[in-house]
Amino acid sequence: MTDSPTDKTRRPRATSTVLVVEAHTAQRESLGRLLRAEGHTVLEASSADAGLDLLRHGAQQGTEVSLVVVGEGPLGRTGARMLQGMSRVDTAGTPAVVLTASDSYGDTAGLTFGLRKPFQVEELLAVVSTFRQRQRPD
Repeated sequence: MTDSPTDKTRRPRATSTVLVVEAHTAQRESLGRLLRAEGHTVLEASSADAGLDLLRHGAQQGTEVSLVVVGEGPLGRTGARMLQGMSRVDTAGTPAVVLTASDSYGDTAGLTFGLRKPFQVEELLAVVSTFRQRQRPD
C-alpha cells in the first residue's frame, strides 16, 4: 500500500494571537518560540504596562489577543498588575494564564488560570489549547 500525497501533508493548525508578558528576556523569548512553533501569532511585552498597551492598541487596530500568558515575578507584581489592568480595559474578557510559583492564582471568573512553576511544556500547551477551543465559534 502506498501513501497518497495528502497522507504526508501536515494539516495547518488553527492559530490564535497570544500575548506573552514576562520581565525576563530569555524566558519571554523561549515562551514566544514555543508558542510560535505551535502555530500561534505571538506578541511579547517585558512589563505589565507594555502588555496592557499592546492589548489596548491591538484591540483598536483589530488585532484581537486570544490569550495572555504572564510570567509572575517573585514579588507577584507583574501578574497582579496585569490582571488588574486587564479588568479595566476594553479587552477585559481576554483570558490569562499566570505562570507562578505560588498557589494564589486560581480560576478568577473563568478568565484566569494559574500554572504553577515549574511546569512541563506540555502542560502549558494543553492550557493554551483549552482556552483556544473555548473561544472557537460553534
